[in-house]
Amino acid sequence: MIYKIGDFGFAVKKQINQDIVGTPIFMSPELFREEPYGSEVDVWAYGLLVHYLLFKEHYFMDVTENKVKNRVLNSRYQLTEKHMSAISPVTANFLMGCLEFDKNKRIRAEVLANHPVFNYVREKTILLMR
Repeated sequence: MIYKIGDFGFAVKKQINQDIVGTPIFMSPELFREEPYGSEVDVWAYGLLVHYLLFKEHYFMDVTENKVKNRVLNSRYQLTEKHMSAISPVTANFLMGCLEFDKNKRIRAEVLANHPVFNYVREKTILLMR
């Protein structure tokens, strides 16, 4: 069985000539600034998805899209003591790498799968495939 995750934020009626698409709570700073972008926006969104799965909260959630945009552009991702007590340092490093504000310092998609946070999954997969 194969599962795929899709972004249903695209399933909305868009204005003609409206170029920015996405679900605001998963959009990266460069998307909001309408800068050129690549796979780093997907790494950002993935980091926010993992944050949600771990903590059951949308990190940049606010009452309006404009307030979400302002939070993304004017604050930096930080893990609280409560967050840190629930995850390993490796997981914290993974989240901080995915949610680095500067897209040039953000963990690259090409190296994401090799992050140590996935070691357990890799080890179990190897055992299952023997």
